[in-house]
Formats: sequence, structure tokens, C-alpha cells
Amino acid sequence: MLHGTVGASSLMKKYSVILIFVIALIARILYGTAAPTVIYGADSSGYYALGKEMFAHPTLQTIIHPYRTPLYPFFINAVFYSIGLGGAREGSPDFTYGLEVVVVIQMILGAAAFAAFYEAMKRWVPQSMHRLIGLCILLDVFAFGWERSILTEGIAVSLVLITTTTLLGTLLSPTKRNFIILFFLFTLGFLLRPALLTIPIATLP
Repeated sequence: MLHGTVGASSLMKKYSVILIFVIALIARILYGTAAPTVIYGADSSGYYALGKEMFAHPTLQTIIHPYRTPLYPFFINAVFYSIGLGGAREGSPDFTYGLEVVVVIQMILGAAAFAAFYEAMKRWVPQSMHRLIGLCILLDVFAFGWERSILTEGIAVSLVLITTTTLLGTLLSPTKRNFIILFFLFTLGFLLRPALLTIPIATLP
């Protein structure tokens, strides 16, 4: 009996990231069931239109915009093109379906980012505090709401968590590979919302 208990505990530790990911994803699905609205406003329309221009006419003028960073418009339209709906007209059934796919991907990214961050925190905070922090982030319905929006915040929270996780991991293991990944993530952050780059740096012990 003891051997079975130890074996189950060992298995849970081995697959803890997957387990946390599944729990985080289920929480998002439940939230989406209760609040199925996809938030799409004037800013969302601007991001979508800019992304369409990027794909239709990839020039510096369409990529470097005075008011909008390029990553999120590119992300939205990359999703649309990947499912064969590139250039869908706003308000059409294809467009609505494309937005739903974008939201699903944002939810998956959010759950994965949370799972990675939760696992990384084990090395930096006491177990009791680690679980409390994890619970607070897991039940952060504001993040769930942003993931259901067609705004930069839809992936910004996930990117901040992943960047912070990688930064903490690089401090423990300062390898060339980790620095390259960290540089890539900071570059994505700059192309999404430059102001958010200060958050991972603020977590430095």
C-alpha cells in the first residue's frame, strides 16, 4: 500500500506541469461557459485591419505603425490564415469563427504559461506561499476575461508569465540557450507592449 502511495506521489511530481496545465485550462473553459462573450471593440478592429494589411502588403509602413505595435495584429491574422480564413470580412461567419479560434489559442497559452510559472516558483518561494500564489493566479478571473478579448492583453499576461519563468530559470542556469530564449521573449514583449518588459525585471530577487 505504501509502495503504491509513493508511486502515485512520484508520478504526480513527474507530471505536475501537465496536471496544473489541465486544471488551469478547465478553469478557463468553465469561465468561458459562464461568460462566452468575445470582447471585440474599436481597438480590436484596428488590430485586425492592421494585420490584414501586413499580410496583404508587407512593407515597413504596415509593420511599423505610429500607434500600434505589430505583434498582436500579426498574431490574429496568422491564426486566421492558418485555418484558411485569411482576409475574412469583419462580421461574417468566417470572421466570428476565426475570433473563437484566436480565443481558444489565447486560453491554451494562458494555461500553459500559468503551469510553467507555477512550476518555476517552487524553487524561489516556500511551499505554503508557492501554493497561495498559484491559487491566486489560477483564480484570477480578470486574466480569464482578457484572454477572451481581441486585444494585446489577450496574450500579454501569458507572455509576461513565460518571460518571468524563463528569466528566473536563467538566473539558476545561465546557459547560452537560456539567454537566447530570454532575448527572443523580450523581443516579443517589445513588439507586443514594451511597458510590460519592466514586470519580469521587477521580479529579480
